[in-house]
Amino acid sequence: MSQNTTTAAILESLTDLAKIEQIATSILRKAEPKYVGIIQTGLNARGETIVTPVYGLHLIPHSNPPHYVLVQHTTTDRDRLRGKWLSNKDADLPKAIATAKKSVSINPPPFSLSS
Repeated sequence: MSQNTTTAAILESLTDLAKIEQIATSILRKAEPKYVGIIQTGLNARGETIVTPVYGLHLIPHSNPPHYVLVQHTTTDRDRLRGKWLSNKDADLPKAIATAKKSVSINPPPFSLSS
């Protein structure tokens, strides 16, 4: 790679989806100290991506009210992003909300998860 290659160009050239998810989760963990404990759920034991509505999750320790972090990754281009995330009940965001409703039954969140 040339010295003039930008970080954005390098990231856009990545084709290994597992590596993209690992980088994205690592950035979140480093960008916000509270997120250091995000559990990455979108990779199997072999480090391959798996289809799941939530690619990472974390309950911030000792948060009151409870503070949940749900992570969603995608490599969909910007023009199709709204449809992938929001278009219908099978879109990523409604599936993530359904997963969150199941996951937070022990400690109710400080907000409504009703759709």
